Amino acid sequence: MAFLWCCLLATDAFFIFIRTYDDFLGRLVHLQQNARFTVPLGLTLLLDKTGGSSYGAMFAMSTLALLSTLICFLVFRKRLVEGLATTGMKG
Repeated sequence: MAFLWCCLLATDAFFIFIRTYDDFLGRLVHLQQNARFTVPLGLTLLLDKTGGSSYGAMFAMSTLALLSTLICFLVFRKRLVEGLATTGMKG
């Protein structure tokens, strides 16, 4: 029984991390200083309204944003798959 709770908590922690990390609108409304922006908000600062965006810097920041999610997945991978697999079981 404790094993199921461990998988459940790991799966829940992973999905909470992804949801809060990718929350764009909530951070846009609440944060006022550019120094406190999250990575997805920081990516919008690289966009230029005239079409002269810095695509190299945007690609580098997108890769860094992806790395944190990937590392979180790799840490919780075993528990995440076990937690998702046991949700369909009865009993």
